[in-house]
Amino acid sequence: MGTVFDGRTTVMQRRAVNTRGDIRQDQYGNFTVTKSLPDLTELAMNRKLYSASTAAGTAKAPYAAIPTTTATWALYNGGTGNSQLVVIRIWAWLISGVSGIGEFIFAGTSSAAQGSALTAYSASVNKAVTPGSAATTAVFANAATLAGAPAWQVWAANGGGSIDISDSSGMSADVYGFYVVPPTYALGAGIYNIGGTSALYGLGFDYAIIEMELP
Repeated sequence: MGTVFDGRTTVMQRRAVNTRGDIRQDQYGNFTVTKSLPDLTELAMNRKLYSASTAAGTAKAPYAAIPTTTATWALYNGGTGNSQLVVIRIWAWLISGVSGIGEFIFAGTSSAAQGSALTAYSASVNKAVTPGSAATTAVFANAATLAGAPAWQVWAANGGGSIDISDSSGMSADVYGFYVVPPTYALGAGIYNIGGTSALYGLGFDYAIIEMELP
């Protein structure tokens, strides 16, 4: 014999934290399983969102070949225990020079733990998104050697032809948690550019710090 759930027809409403609420139904008896809040709002409300980027740091040249263990930029997890970095977005922009006929964001997680902590990149920004959050335990690094070669992924591309800074070239990849970076591991990233003249880029990561146990 099945279990009968007793729902209640209600409109969207806010409840205090740690209070019991009814299972919500619409006027036709359907359970409402759609979310009311926008994407990422729950993480932002709970002060779990962070952002790291080159900011005013020196822009960097793109890869001239497919990378192995060298990461132009890296997001290192300096946390302990079950503190995981969950990467939400990777973004990059052309700061100077001219890109070639195509440009791509490469990213991948080190396949082995780093032997030592990476060093924060000078003049970079790595802060919480929501005021009042705890300080980040992640490190935004530059020119990092990853302890183990990643399975690199391509996440975003501009392939329409040569672009100079006047065209405001930028790329953004919504990775939505594809990368979970455990403590002492690092996520590497960089730009691969086909051709171009003296192209220099900045890059950033949006991520959450979440306590969860990996199997």
